[in-house]
Amino acid sequence: MISKKNKIIILIISIIMMIMLNCYSTTKSDNSSGTQDPLNGTWRLVQHDEGGIYAHTELILNNGSWESTMKYEYPAMDMFYDGPYMRGTFSTNNNQYTSVTTAVYGGYYLMFEANPYDFTTKWYSKEEFFDVYREYCNAMGLPEESLNALLSTLEPIFEQNTTTYSISGNTLVLGGYTYNKV
Repeated sequence: MISKKNKIIILIISIIMMIMLNCYSTTKSDNSSGTQDPLNGTWRLVQHDEGGIYAHTELILNNGSWESTMKYEYPAMDMFYDGPYMRGTFSTNNNQYTSVTTAVYGGYYLMFEANPYDFTTKWYSKEEFFDVYREYCNAMGLPEESLNALLSTLEPIFEQNTTTYSISGNTLVLGGYTYNKV
């Protein structure tokens, strides 16, 4: 059984990862010429952590819509995931891109022991996502102030984000991260 302290640590890690992915994961180039958008397709970002965490994210970009998948391995905590993660919409203008997450995939949370948040393998809108956290916090007996603080830390996942990007051949630099076309 996962202790309350470890559940909070897992919660914080998952929030940070979701915010980072939303801030740096989507784009679409302006395409008024009718030619194939060079950003359409699948892009991969691979990250290794000295603490034994391995993660790679694939972005599937398609004419204003995006979906990300994640492969995540953290053997020290016996946490593994390989599947859908987030999706949303995007647009670009003059090497600036703007993205919005419209849904997160609950299956990601099944890697946590005992699935403390009661997510299932479906896509969750912002409202549904927040409802799961509300139910979890209420079940844990957290006061309303703590629930509100938690929801405010989750809010950036669904906010509009803008950053820079550049593309050269099969390399996409997005918000300082380098992705390779698959």
